[in-house]
Amino acid sequence: FPTDARETGYDILFFWVAREMMMSIELTGQVPYHIVYLHGLIRDEKGKKISKSMENIEEYDPLLIIEKEGADSLRYVLISNSVPGLDTNLDPKNIDVAHKYCNKIWQASRYVLNNISTDEEIPNIEELDLNKLEFPDKWILSRLNSVIKIVQERMDNYDYLQMTREIKSFFWSEFCDWYIEMSKNFLYDERYEDKHIQKSILLHVLDTFFRLIHPVMPFISEKLWQALPTNLRRVPTIMYAPWPKANLSLIDVKIEESFRLMEEFVREIRRVKHDFDIPLKTLVPLYIETDSHRDLFELSKDELIKMAYIDKKNFKLESEIVAPPQSARIVLRGIPAFIPLQGMIDFDKQKARINSIVTKSIKKIESIERKLKSQFSERAPEELVKKEKQKLNELRIKVNQLEEQIKLLE
Repeated sequence: FPTDARETGYDILFFWVAREMMMSIELTGQVPYHIVYLHGLIRDEKGKKISKSMENIEEYDPLLIIEKEGADSLRYVLISNSVPGLDTNLDPKNIDVAHKYCNKIWQASRYVLNNISTDEEIPNIEELDLNKLEFPDKWILSRLNSVIKIVQERMDNYDYLQMTREIKSFFWSEFCDWYIEMSKNFLYDERYEDKHIQKSILLHVLDTFFRLIHPVMPFISEKLWQALPTNLRRVPTIMYAPWPKANLSLIDVKIEESFRLMEEFVREIRRVKHDFDIPLKTLVPLYIETDSHRDLFELSKDELIKMAYIDKKNFKLESEIVAPPQSARIVLRGIPAFIPLQGMIDFDKQKARINSIVTKSIKKIESIERKLKSQFSERAPEELVKKEKQKLNELRIKVNQLEEQIKLLE
């Protein structure tokens, strides 16, 4: 006493906060706290007040939810959907989503720990030679420290909703979806001799993630943190572990931008393979026409080749490229790229498929054009009219791209 902050519901502001404040000033001459964080009431998914008379009250009983889905799932949903001073609509479906998040944490941790033998000594991140880091290693360390910085800012501003979402987005969409997958290229390569680097980074990211998420999900983070190698656990419990601090020297904006560009191209190449019925792991040629983004591609081209299954001998990165015949065309950020498809697809079948999409898109365009010429444009809210115009523009661009694609398949 005194403390920094007081957390309570807005409905008891007068009953508790006002009286605590007056009593503290009267008896001690000090205010008991400087910040009051008000949360709202918990309502059902439709915004109705939860009461014992509800037919499905068991769906909102916290003890039953904890028994079925776990306390961490419930805690995550409440914190990640809470806006200070506003009521929270509790949708049972979100608790199931949070439970799947817990499973994802468990499975990712198991992958990392299963790749480390019990007698193996993995160096701490501080002991690594930074000059030996591969591109994915530099990227994930940069992203991790960027996230630590953002999370700290969210915490300082009591923005727990965005804090939890930042952590989840990093863990699921970046660490699990990308770094773990790329780490397999090194860990499963018998010729690669520096596997300790990726193992050290995998452990470091897990350790930092557990400490970041611990205030929100204390049980699973404590359980899995205790399974980490002893050289990472210098205190008996994660509750005593220091809060992560961003190492600004590891943040590299250029590497992060290079990775985003590579990620977009990998996703688009995978889409092309799916659309043209080409197996994902089939090696395909790739010609990229760029000059201004060449340095970004040079940084990440090895990962682009591996993750998109590109034929390394037929990978081109040039300032000018003549569109090869019978190829798929990709345009991202104004950067054109081509995937020659000779010998890989049934061209007549694919042209018929694309023509069918063009026909349907043209019908949608005509429908929206009629709609915009009617009284809809005058009577509908401006926001709806704007959305229809945006949809029309996107469809026109799509048709132009598909028509160009048909010409390339000739």
